[in-house]
Amino acid sequence: MYHHVVLLRRALILLTASTLALTACGGGPAGDDLALDAPAAFSDQSADGEALANAWFALLARTGSGTGTAEVSPEAVARAVELVKPYLDQAFQLQRATGQRYTRENYVPSDIDEFEISNLIVTEPRDGLKVLRFAISTPGATTPDSGMVMSDDLQPRLTVVRWDEELDRWLIVSHANFNTPVQAVCNQEPIILEFEEVSTSEEDQELGETLARTWFSLLVAGDGSPLLNPQVQGQSAGGSGYSTSAEYKPGQMKAAELSDFVVTRNGDLLVVTLGVSAEGTVYAGSTKLGTKTNPRVLTFLQDDQGEWSLIATATFNPPADIPAGVECAVSTN
Repeated sequence: MYHHVVLLRRALILLTASTLALTACGGGPAGDDLALDAPAAFSDQSADGEALANAWFALLARTGSGTGTAEVSPEAVARAVELVKPYLDQAFQLQRATGQRYTRENYVPSDIDEFEISNLIVTEPRDGLKVLRFAISTPGATTPDSGMVMSDDLQPRLTVVRWDEELDRWLIVSHANFNTPVQAVCNQEPIILEFEEVSTSEEDQELGETLARTWFSLLVAGDGSPLLNPQVQGQSAGGSGYSTSAEYKPGQMKAAELSDFVVTRNGDLLVVTLGVSAEGTVYAGSTKLGTKTNPRVLTFLQDDQGEWSLIATATFNPPADIPAGVECAVSTN
């Protein structure tokens, strides 16, 4: 049985690491710098989607450099990795609009000082599993491993979280970050840390690729509904999206070329990130998308009968035409 819970939050919430009460949450090394202090919502099984979205970014705000400082040291990045990792599911994948893609083993958190969340929508495909779709502004945020300053504007996010009974806390399963860079941190050298490569069985890799190909075959045929979970959420780079299969509007797609699959799985959850070059794409029946290869994030859930359904889909392909009100930058070359 699917549990239908949809929460729509219109109030803006401005939070920084210093304004949020933090409590200890076990699961990793202890110590003054590596103490795994995290927002209390992570250890609250009854926490709602709003609390969990805020907790995720409050955790990220505890990493990196201080407020107003763009450059981050390798030591600070290493501490950030250790702080965040216990809250990432074994199936964790994160995709940024910059093209960076991460699993649990190689994720380098953004350096976030403060954040502002709005327009939160939450669906629950099953007990202990939530899909969060919202807009967020992260003024001054940077990416230490690429040395970029990110936009301050409200940009979409799509996040899946699940409750882990054994660890007694919420974990991040997948996260799509649609924010875009606005300038480089000139003094920041790209920081590269050594990590293990993702370990996925041949069977799960094949399953993930098959599910992704099935999804795009349905889209080319004209309707993705047969693979959608009733509590699915979709988000596009252009800002439009949908919550629940009832809100889904079939679009158009003439052809799709899929590449560069990464598949991760933990039990009944499977995450696929990939590159997609699609022709003749019209998102949700109204927004024409470009044809260049862009990332996609697909999160699938297996039910008690062994059937898989799509619970979250992130489309990073931008609109083909410049949205109204957006000015063109003039080249100085």
